[in-house]
Amino acid sequence: MGAFLSASANPHLAVKQRRRSSLDGTKQTAAKIAKDMKKLTTAAAKLKLKSKTRPVTIVKSVSADAILEEKREPLVNQIQPKPEPVPQPAITRETRTAYKLSDLCVALGRFIQQKNAHLCNPAETIQWFRIADRALQLNGWTLSSFICESHIVFTYVLMRKALEMFECKNLLDVKQLFFMCLYISYTYNANEISYPLKPFLVYRDRVSFWDNCISLSMCMTQEML
Repeated sequence: MGAFLSASANPHLAVKQRRRSSLDGTKQTAAKIAKDMKKLTTAAAKLKLKSKTRPVTIVKSVSADAILEEKREPLVNQIQPKPEPVPQPAITRETRTAYKLSDLCVALGRFIQQKNAHLCNPAETIQWFRIADRALQLNGWTLSSFICESHIVFTYVLMRKALEMFECKNLLDVKQLFFMCLYISYTYNANEISYPLKPFLVYRDRVSFWDNCISLSMCMTQEML
């Protein structure tokens, strides 16, 4: 109360007190600003250290034309024309028909019938084949039947050549010629090297039978092999 009275009494003293209070306020604000500046400088120093340790990434400036060229390259590679396929040669497949055993036997009989002025019929030719085969089985020369598709074809090839080489005047000549071809077929295709002549002889002349067999075999060696 006394100070207030003294300040009111002395105006100069009041002015001094105001100046002191304003100076104290400015000092406090200046100290706060200095603290903030220290904080900022330390944060900046830390940021500089971090930037030095991190790898520097260099960003190049790329023009728009270069970007378009890079995009066009893969498109050009994709649009390249495909190579034309090489034409392959056409594969020709042979169609083979499998004939039955009975059909081949009938065909062989008809062939012999046509070549010999109908001296025999196909049924007789098949019966001759079975007679010789049965006789060899009963005598123990063969265990299984010789009649099969390949052997009939082999006999046909021999018979075709034999009809060109030898003349048949009657049915017995045709039968002897057929048995001769059948005997050669046995010796070439069956298990044994030689077979008895008795089931294959129509005439008793063994010498002529052997001579005809040898001459036919010599002519047909290449075809039989």
